Amino acid sequence: MYKPALTSAAIFAALAVVLGAFGAHALKQVLTSELLQTFETGVKYQFYHSFALLATGIAFKSYPVKQLKLASTFFIIGIVLFSGSLYALTMLKNPTNSPTIASRKVAIICTDGVSQACVMNMKSALQAQDAKGFIVAPHLGSIATDADGAIAVDFSFLTASSVLFDAVYVPDGLALNELAGDSDVNEFLNDAYKHCKVIGADGQATEVLSAAPFAGQLSNADDGLILTSDVASESFADDFIAAMSQHRFW
Repeated sequence: MYKPALTSAAIFAALAVVLGAFGAHALKQVLTSELLQTFETGVKYQFYHSFALLATGIAFKSYPVKQLKLASTFFIIGIVLFSGSLYALTMLKNPTNSPTIASRKVAIICTDGVSQACVMNMKSALQAQDAKGFIVAPHLGSIATDADGAIAVDFSFLTASSVLFDAVYVPDGLALNELAGDSDVNEFLNDAYKHCKVIGADGQATEVLSAAPFAGQLSNADDGLILTSDVASESFADDFIAAMSQHRFW
């Protein structure tokens, strides 16, 4: 029994390596961040079960007892049922099969003086589509708005990266010069651009994108780049959501 267990462990471990590489490169371009995490969980537990199966096979060679044989069988069943079901779930919910933004996460990059109307308008539009916007700012706590209000910050640039989100939105505001050219903001935007995610900006926030490393490569012909000089426009939110439903661009 130990030879079949060792062989199975080697095969499942090798498949986990292949699937992990496939997820890190190919699937990152087509899956939402949530589905990608689900796929990676399946790969991770396939590794765990493979190592457990390997240990069981080695132990069975010295101690050929029924319990170890049974354990090997259960580890194989666990890989097929648990990891296999996660892989299947990922493929069935693949957004390219049915364009939708349900469960998508949008990073809303803000700083003090942000347009409250822009943020609230986008958040409402996303919520109506079962998606969610998260405030990403230079610091945690809250940021002041142009309407003398305050908006709670979900993430700072030190606690989040663009890989956690499916799209990026930069709203209009009064102190956008603090974001334009900022190294953390540029890194965040550049990573999103390299992974073909939708990036949107309205009002004077378009200047923030103009200072990004990829600015020279941008044009209004890019379907994944949603820009407008209007502020808190419903049509802009609709265009942004429509682009998100296609998931990846460029």
